[in-house]
Amino acid sequence: MIDCRRTAAVLAAVGVLGVAACGADPKVLTSYTPAAGVSGESGTVKVRNLVLINGGGQARVSAAVVSRQSDKLVEITGQPLKSDNSLSGRSFTVRTVDVKLPAQRSVNLTQSDLQAPAKGLSDGLLAKVTLKFANSAPITLNAPVVASTHPDFKKYAPSGVPSAQS
Repeated sequence: MIDCRRTAAVLAAVGVLGVAACGADPKVLTSYTPAAGVSGESGTVKVRNLVLINGGGQARVSAAVVSRQSDKLVEITGQPLKSDNSLSGRSFTVRTVDVKLPAQRSVNLTQSDLQAPAKGLSDGLLAKVTLKFANSAPITLNAPVVASTHPDFKKYAPSGVPSAQS
């Protein structure tokens, strides 16, 4: 009789723990990009975590790009936005953009040293950035502008040598 009571008590305790675990809220309810940047896509190309790293009158483009088919990133243009998201400052164009996008492989643009002289960018605000591809539709996103002095981005601060025209 005592063994039956112990068994019942153990099963009840396990049941209570099991029911309590079912009521716990999940940590993530929707999918998201766990980063400072923004994401977007066209029919065949996805851009993840796009940000502009701002420093010394230069802006470095940072993002990951994945294409379903082989393609090439051929141009990046942008323009600063005001706090009300209206256009501000001078537009900029990254020259010498020739980044190959092998099919089904992520390409880290941060390591491609794509930067432009960019006047009017304000840390904490946005810039309208358009990425143009050889074979896919362009992608335009309002990308956050982050300070190159921030510890997460200091390593990727723009160099003094521009790869662009304004």
